[in-house]
Amino acid sequence: MNFFNRLILFTGGIEYFFRKNQNTAIISNSRLFRNMLTKSLSFLLLISTYSLCITGEIHADNEVIPAYKVAVLTFLVHGREELSAESLTQIVRAEFQKNERILLIDQKGIKTSPVETGSDKSVRVFDLESLVKAGKTLEVEKIVGGTINQIGTKYMIELRAVNVRSESIEAIETADYSGNIKHIDKPLKMAAERLAAQIVNRSGVIIVDTNPDESSVKINGITVGLAPVRIKKPGGVKYRIKAERMGYEAVERKVYLAEGDSLGLKLSLPKLSKRLGKPPLARIWLSGGIPMNQNSSSIDTRITWGKGTSYGVAADFGDIWRLRFGTYSYSGKIRDVNETYLEDFNADGDPRGHASVYYSTLIYTMSPVRTGAVLGGGIAALTREVSINLNDANETSRQTDLELGLLLELGVEFRLFRDILSQIEFIHVRIISQKPGGEQDETIHPAWNESFRAFESFTVLKFSVGYRF
Repeated sequence: MNFFNRLILFTGGIEYFFRKNQNTAIISNSRLFRNMLTKSLSFLLLISTYSLCITGEIHADNEVIPAYKVAVLTFLVHGREELSAESLTQIVRAEFQKNERILLIDQKGIKTSPVETGSDKSVRVFDLESLVKAGKTLEVEKIVGGTINQIGTKYMIELRAVNVRSESIEAIETADYSGNIKHIDKPLKMAAERLAAQIVNRSGVIIVDTNPDESSVKINGITVGLAPVRIKKPGGVKYRIKAERMGYEAVERKVYLAEGDSLGLKLSLPKLSKRLGKPPLARIWLSGGIPMNQNSSSIDTRITWGKGTSYGVAADFGDIWRLRFGTYSYSGKIRDVNETYLEDFNADGDPRGHASVYYSTLIYTMSPVRTGAVLGGGIAALTREVSINLNDANETSRQTDLELGLLLELGVEFRLFRDILSQIEFIHVRIISQKPGGEQDETIHPAWNESFRAFESFTVLKFSVGYRF
């Protein structure tokens, strides 16, 4: 018999008593009694209705779902000082307030602190015994404590709900977070929503089947078994369901489980292609660049910035560590050659340096998928040529045989599209073995010696676009 049936029966009984005794002198002549009885019944109805609103919800089928008195105590935070315990606790309280079956009790009502207190005198507990003591002091049915621990750049969140009457842990929710500390509220909100649902919401059932069978199933990052899986979960909550199996692509879905509902999900995992999931084995690069004059150092001070060109092609093999083979041409003016030598040689303007470089380098890439730095070094084989314009409008030039040099690469690689990549980098070459034409030769004019000496090293700022296979 529900509340309203009992109230009607009680009111009918009073009415029957009143009519049966209406001829008695005490009742029939007493309007005061009638008024008092009416007011008493009205007051009783008001108090009963208020009590019902406080302690539960009324459903269409007259089913009364109880509401629970819950207190959320201030977090224990171990780690970054930027993490405000009170701010994190308010996030959890806000999520609990969204649940209509929770009556949130302010922890400030507690008079004595059985455990640790913060500078703001707020109660901070987490062990079972202390949570139970705090819950009894606050006169609540359930009490929630939380902790956040930092290990390196990872934050581990744990929320714990305790049933004060049974003195037992009723539910635990955990979440791990790695990222900007400003966004830690997102996993915390999700954990609080799930915990609130666990302690007050009616459960539902999630049924997960996969193709192929016996794929590993995870719910909110926790493995629950091999498909097909049937598991009870609190209703009124969103869940992330992921299926995985070796040789197949993982599939993830976000679903909402209503209270008391049964949710069926069929996940089909596509097979991995031969190259999917494996690091790219090769990259082909096309590049263009300009000479660089590093006035802040002794490197390449004789090469004019921007007054030249460079084109090349390269191929990489590997993923994080790569072996690169490439070639590029170089052309630029050579500055600061002794003007006396040039005038004596009847030169018209600065000499020009030309180089053809063939190189092999070992490259380390900090992030082969996203934006990352690129650092490499290796051996270069090259030929150099110096050309000088003469006042009579003719041009003369000298060229070296094949020489060896050291090559250094430093730059940044980033992805433009799925398999289209780009690099911006500096390439520096320094000669380590000179061949005739580049050596100091007393039999030729000093203008040549000075020009080749100024052209012993050169740097290029290069922009490359590549495709990975």
